[in-house]
Amino acid sequence: MEKPTSSKQLHAENEELRQQLHVFKNKFEVANKTIIDLSEELEQVVAKSTAEKEQIRSKYEDQLKEQKSLIEQLKAKVEEKNEIVPASDPTVDGSTANPDHQESLCSAQQDWENEEKRYLVELELLQEKCLSTTNDLQRTKWEMSKLNEELQIAKEQIESKQADLLVARESANELRMLLEAAQEQNAMLAADVAEMRSGSSNENTKGNSLFGEVADQRTKVMKTFATLKAAFAKLKQEHADCPRQIRELRDMNLQSERLYGQCLKLIKAAEYDNLVTLREQNGDLHEEVERALGRVRYLETEMAAKSADWVNKLVLYYKEEMQKLEQRLRTCQFRQREAMELRQDAVKEAWIWRLEAQRLKTNVLCADRTGSAALLESQDLPVTKSNEKQEVTEVDSCDKENKTISLKLAMKLVALFQVLTIRTL
Repeated sequence: MEKPTSSKQLHAENEELRQQLHVFKNKFEVANKTIIDLSEELEQVVAKSTAEKEQIRSKYEDQLKEQKSLIEQLKAKVEEKNEIVPASDPTVDGSTANPDHQESLCSAQQDWENEEKRYLVELELLQEKCLSTTNDLQRTKWEMSKLNEELQIAKEQIESKQADLLVARESANELRMLLEAAQEQNAMLAADVAEMRSGSSNENTKGNSLFGEVADQRTKVMKTFATLKAAFAKLKQEHADCPRQIRELRDMNLQSERLYGQCLKLIKAAEYDNLVTLREQNGDLHEEVERALGRVRYLETEMAAKSADWVNKLVLYYKEEMQKLEQRLRTCQFRQREAMELRQDAVKEAWIWRLEAQRLKTNVLCADRTGSAALLESQDLPVTKSNEKQEVTEVDSCDKENKTISLKLAMKLVALFQVLTIRTL
């Protein structure tokens, strides 16, 4: 009596899984439709906002150009009137003889004053219009910023919907894998039941053998399901730990980049100090050469005037001085060669640290790839324990390798700084 109940339970579980798969498919389709609609709305809003921006910009630019041209014209007219008014002043002295001419000049002056007042009123109106246009421009800029904020909100909503869609896809894939496994187990059980029915010869033991086989198959299926569930939980936990490990690797990479930048600054400072010292030494040598040339010219004049014995003494003296100067020159050249070798070593060390930084970046990328591989493997339920141990050892080895690299890099940087300070001293 327990055999049909177990098969009914399997059929019921199969139907429930199919229903859940259908529900998730519907949810997936709805999510896709909403994403498409939101993307279309976003494109429409972007196009509309750009068109409105261009229209408002062109409109206010034209208005500003017109108002500027009007202001310039009015200013030119006012300047012309102001130039005409003082030019007509000398005629006032001769207007005493002609009262009609004086009245005409007074009327003309009043007309000019009235026109000037009118022009000033127009200028004030134009300035008010300019202020209004600037206020409109500020208002449009505020509206544009508001539209940009709305666009950012819409983008964030789309990203959240995409994240929900990814979660729904993952759950749908999990349910699909469970459904396939259940269907396979159901097919195997059906085949075993058919084989046992056809192969059984004793009518009394047929029911017991079928019941025993079904119970054994059910226990096996439950065990495999429990192991797969545990493996899935373990992989999910490892996948949750992957972002933390990636963040740690990125922090280590940033720290190494900071150390690399500090080393470059120290190298540049050492190079600058060496260049300053070399320039000072070069200037001193040039001064000494100038003094020596002046002395040589003086000695040439003395040689022409005095005896050869005095010249021989001076020659011996200056040979000794030349030997001393040659020794100093050799020491300076040796120091210059040392400085150039130090610079070459610093450049080589800088290239080495750049290569180390590239290596750390590649390690970070490897860690990202391992995290994505763990994510893909978490979707596949039939995973063995050996693969899990291998992934954990790979992540641990990557962490250890990155830590050792960062420690070596810090030690080398400290040693390089000490060498640079010693050589500069």
